[in-house]
Amino acid sequence: MDFGKRIKERRIELRMTQQQVGEMAGVDYVTVLHVEKNKKCAFDTVQRICKVLKLEITLTEYEKSYPEEACTK
Repeated sequence: MDFGKRIKERRIELRMTQQQVGEMAGVDYVTVLHVEKNKKCAFDTVQRICKVLKLEITLTEYEKSYPEEACTK
């Protein structure tokens, strides 16, 4: 399973909206949407979202899920 899908499933499991996760992570809900769809991201942003959802992400997993050319580091 790709990491974006895992984030979305965890958010739904916790019965949270993208808006709620975004507010708690300090990002816009659109950013949460992008992460869930494996679009533009920054590692620190993904880490903050994961912290809200009580998930862990390794740098290796991040690099596999989000190709370098699609990310802002």
